Amino acid sequence: MTARFWWVNQGDSYRRAADQRTLWAPYSSDKTGRDQEHWRRMDDVRPGDVVMHYSVNKIRAVSVVRSPARPATVSIQRGAQNAWSDMGREVALDIHELDPPILLSSIPLLLRQRWSLQYSTSPFDRRGQVKQGYLFELESVVHRDIVSRLGLAAALDDDDVEIGNSGEPGSEFAIAYKQDGEAVVVTRGEHAQLHRIVFEGRKEHRCDLCGRQLPISLLVLAHIKRRSHASDDEKLDRSIAMRACALGCDDLYERGFLTVNHVGRIEPGKAASGAGPDLAAAVRERTGLLCTAFSEASAPFFAWHRERNR
Repeated sequence: MTARFWWVNQGDSYRRAADQRTLWAPYSSDKTGRDQEHWRRMDDVRPGDVVMHYSVNKIRAVSVVRSPARPATVSIQRGAQNAWSDMGREVALDIHELDPPILLSSIPLLLRQRWSLQYSTSPFDRRGQVKQGYLFELESVVHRDIVSRLGLAAALDDDDVEIGNSGEPGSEFAIAYKQDGEAVVVTRGEHAQLHRIVFEGRKEHRCDLCGRQLPISLLVLAHIKRRSHASDDEKLDRSIAMRACALGCDDLYERGFLTVNHVGRIEPGKAASGAGPDLAAAVRERTGLLCTAFSEASAPFFAWHRERNR
C-alpha cells in the first residue's frame, strides 16, 4: 500500500508529543462542542504513512505511523482558552528528530505560495505562511520536494542505505521511494555527519568537479571511494567525500566516465571509451579541470577510484 504524507502543526506541544511518540487530536472543543476537519483527518492516517512535524518556525522531526487512530484520553493540554475535550484520537509513531531542525525558510516562499494555489490540502496559505490547523495531507510531489530540500531523500541502491535501523554511529533517517511510489524508511550510515561537514551549512556551494556554483539541492554528497569498500575509520573521514552536482558530475564520476589523476586533474575514465557524441562532449567539458576536493588526505581515495576505472 502506498504511503500517504502528512504535515502536523504542534507548537508548544511538540516536545511532549515527541517524547510520547504520539499524535493526539480531540474529538471536539470544549468551547464550541464541535469537531474540526483538521482533527478528523487523524482518522485517515494509516500505518506506514510519513509525518512532518512543524513547530515554532522549524521542521523538527519526521515520523512513520505505527498504528491507526484509536480512542485515547487527553495526553497534551493547552491553556483554558483552547481547552479540548478529554477524549480524542491517538496515533503511535516511530519518530526521528532532526539535528539540527530545519527552518521553514529552507522551503522557498514562492514555492510555498505556488503549492497553496495548486493543492487544496496544502499546509501553506497564499502568503506562503503555515495555515492554522493541526493535520494536513501533503501531495506526493510536495512531500518529495520537501524531503529532497531537507536532505532526507535516499535511493534504495545507494551504497550506504539500509532498510530499518543500521545502528551505526551518526546514522541518519531517510526516505526512499519504490517504483510504485511507496515510501520506505531507511538509514544512511554517517551521511548526516559528513553532509554537515562538507556543505558547511551553506545554501550554495561549488561542485568539486565542474566548479559550478549551485544551490545545495543540486549538489550531492559523493563518496570518492565507494562506501561499501571503505573501512569504518574511512567512512568517518571527511576526505572520503566531495560535492558533486546533479547536472551530470555525480553520475559521470560514480559510473567511471570520469576519474581524477595523481595531481588532481580530471581525466576520462575507462567507461568513457566508445561513448557516444553527447556523452563524450560531457566528458571533454570536464577533462583537465582541477578537482577542488583533491588534497594529500583525499589522494588515496581518488587513487582507489582511478585504479578501478583505467
